[in-house]
Amino acid sequence: MEPIPDEAIEIYHNFCEAESVEQYKVFLDEIDLTQLPLDDYAYKTQKALVALKKDAAMNMMFCVVMRCYKYYNLPIPAISKKSIEYKDSIWKQRIRSHRDASKEDLIAYLKTEIRQPFLIDYIFELLTEEEIKDTNEVNICFIKEPEYLLKMIHSFITIIDLLDDEIAKLIE
Repeated sequence: MEPIPDEAIEIYHNFCEAESVEQYKVFLDEIDLTQLPLDDYAYKTQKALVALKKDAAMNMMFCVVMRCYKYYNLPIPAISKKSIEYKDSIWKQRIRSHRDASKEDLIAYLKTEIRQPFLIDYIFELLTEEEIKDTNEVNICFIKEPEYLLKMIHSFITIIDLLDDEIAKLIE
């Protein structure tokens, strides 16, 4: 399976940033109808970031990741709560076992495990960089607190892995 290209991720990111509140709500309603357990999983992980005022930024990133899978032009079957819990537990262990790794080593490890190198770069850039690349703008997605950062990396990697599995099943 070919990875989602960097250019496509950038297009979906820019689209999500530019869409109106109404468009955003329509997309979230669509996710609720087709991927409710996955949406619930994302919501629960993002809820921990309310105190940091990062929940809305993480929700936007979730929407970008979900939209990126439109690149394959295939309907993603509903992902069960059981599948989500299984992948979540696997990635929780894997991330925990690599928590002392450098950012570069963790990225390299994740790229060997997941077939989406550009999405991994996107997630890490937004979660770990204080400023947006090639600008002086503050990155609203940046998470300084290591505990919350690892929690969000774990969450996004779980979601990407789940979506990859479903797309791979459809392609094979």
